[in-house]
Amino acid sequence: MTGSTVAPVTSTPKPASTSPALKWQLPDIATTTFGIENKSGCLLEPGTTCFSVNFVEKSLAEMDLSDSDFSDSFFTYADLSKSILDRTTFTGAMANQADFSGASLQNATLSRTNLVLSSFVEANLTNALLKDSLIGGSDFSNAVLNDTDFHRSDISSQAKFDGASLINAQLDEVNASTTSFKGANLTGASIRSSLLHYADFTNAILTDVSFEDSIGFDVLWPTGFDPIAAGFLES
Repeated sequence: MTGSTVAPVTSTPKPASTSPALKWQLPDIATTTFGIENKSGCLLEPGTTCFSVNFVEKSLAEMDLSDSDFSDSFFTYADLSKSILDRTTFTGAMANQADFSGASLQNATLSRTNLVLSSFVEANLTNALLKDSLIGGSDFSNAVLNDTDFHRSDISSQAKFDGASLINAQLDEVNASTTSFKGANLTGASIRSSLLHYADFTNAILTDVSFEDSIGFDVLWPTGFDPIAAGFLES
């Protein structure tokens, strides 16, 4: 309608003592929408559904948003540090340059997600799905990534997995060129048919890792490791 305005929609606040979402007493954020940008009317609490919502530069730090669905939402520059995001879905989301450091993302889904230049330092992504995602330049230093699936993702552009635990992780068909895995534990991981140009595995644990059909120029390997025996193709 010409000349009309859309007023922000605000839900009725809940008493702080009755909702875990209000535990940190972030002003208005736990019980309100984001005005006309939030067309779903979602609440920021466990089990919420927030499709295509704008959270750019918002602070969602230390919140319990487990079992939620943020598909196709926007999290660029958002702060989700130390949040509980277990079993939460971010499929198709734009979360580049977001802060997930120290967050719990166990069994979370971040497939087909833009995570470029984001921080997952010391985050727990056990059994998470990060398939077909853009993750270049992101920092997973000291993160827990056991059984995590990065299949067909781009984790290049100097992404860091230094000191991370990637036990039984799936990194098949990834682009890990210029990626650092210094001191990471990759025991039992699968890194098949992947690009590893200038990747750095210095001091990494590569017990029972398969590099079948992977290639790369000037890869740095741990002392004594035989990449050819692990299936790596000479470049």
